[in-house]
Amino acid sequence: MHRTFHLSRVAKDGRADNFLLDADSLLPPEESMVPELCKLADTYGAKVVMLRSPVAPRTPGPRRAPVPEEFEARMEQVMASNGHLYLDMLGYYMRGNLYRNLTHMTRKGAKHFTVSVNVALQQVWEELEHEA
Repeated sequence: MHRTFHLSRVAKDGRADNFLLDADSLLPPEESMVPELCKLADTYGAKVVMLRSPVAPRTPGPRRAPVPEEFEARMEQVMASNGHLYLDMLGYYMRGNLYRNLTHMTRKGAKHFTVSVNVALQQVWEELEHEA
């Protein structure tokens, strides 16, 4: 049986609404669980890839990037300093018909994005191999 849970929905003013991220409530990347997660991955010889996904073209301005750029830059630094990867694909453009709504891709959109992530990761790994 297939069930869908919308954890990104919260009650607001008596109705369900998309959850708006409050950047002020986020822990600084250095104090979050990310360094610990990276250490755990190292224990098992794994690599962590944190992915920042794109948003639908119809997404209103303030919701396009709710987390400040400086926070994202610090997260990338934390990931890199722990030997892991932060892949920022927020600016990756996908046509509006690849989204079901502002927060979910269609099956075709998910497939398109997955292929794009694969291409991006291959490029990053090749660059890292050349640096080594």
